[in-house]
Amino acid sequence: MDTNERNQLIAQVRELKAKTEYLEGRNLALSITVQDLSERVAALAPKDGAPDETEKERVN
Repeated sequence: MDTNERNQLIAQVRELKAKTEYLEGRNLALSITVQDLSERVAALAPKDGAPDETEKERVN
């Protein structure tokens, strides 16, 4: 392997590391968003086991 090939491989590895870090950051951001949305949905759920509006509509 000559120096040029080696340098190209090093550049490719650096690029892949940067892309991996970016994607890991996006994954974390999406995980936080999903967690936040899950918490919001849970907060909207009926607390006492009473049917919500959708369940009432299905019964009628």
